[in-house]
Amino acid sequence: MDPIGIAWRKGEAALVAGDLEAGLDAADFTSIRDQARRQAHGCYRLPDQVLLEIPGPDWNHGDVLVYVPEPGWLVRRNYGDYWYVDIGVVRPVADDLYCWTDLWLDVIANEGCTRYEVVDADELAQAVREKAVHTDLLVRALNSFHQLMALLRDNAFPTPQVAAAVATAYDLRERS
Repeated sequence: MDPIGIAWRKGEAALVAGDLEAGLDAADFTSIRDQARRQAHGCYRLPDQVLLEIPGPDWNHGDVLVYVPEPGWLVRRNYGDYWYVDIGVVRPVADDLYCWTDLWLDVIANEGCTRYEVVDADELAQAVREKAVHTDLLVRALNSFHQLMALLRDNAFPTPQVAAAVATAYDLRERS
């Protein structure tokens, strides 16, 4: 388990253009690196490239965050009450630095994943209307959403890798 940095970005130019492989210019890289350094949460790279972020007890947006690069999810565990899944892109920008970009579409599922709610679809629609999201990224977001819906329908969420990451986070908390 390697310590890493994670930065959250909105409107990243390379993503708007749809080019996930594009390099960042020096100013963007510095901005991402500096944001990640200011992050007070513990962040780790787990086996199979899953990323884990463990916020402090005063952060009110979940107690564990699991980034799953493929299919493009940020899964927030909210104190055993519910799951919040952001659809987006997480990509490496250096060996120990990652950048998360939200693609607007989110799903909230109850603890047992027997009910769910889709949120922010209106924001995705607005981004499409404003041409603020490239077609390739829209397709990526919809495919990711489709995969999540299939897992929820089949009662197969959380995935084993998400469940293992959450268990790792709780184990780390217990040890500290």
